[in-house]
Amino acid sequence: MMDAFLSCMKENGWRIEMYETKNNYLPEEISDRYKNIPAYWREFISTVKEMMSPDETEWFLCVDDFVS
Repeated sequence: MMDAFLSCMKENGWRIEMYETKNNYLPEEISDRYKNIPAYWREFISTVKEMMSPDETEWFLCVDDFVS
């Protein structure tokens, strides 16, 4: 499912930067606050470092956006 989503976004011009190795880090503040984080979202934030629209006016929040 994740591969299909990322392929679709790339086909629509989105810029996607992936981690070189899977990042299993989720800030404790986030995991403590949100107990029922869906597995597909955890997969997304563990593999996608940055993702933004072609005109850079839309983006997905990724792990680095939560880390101070």
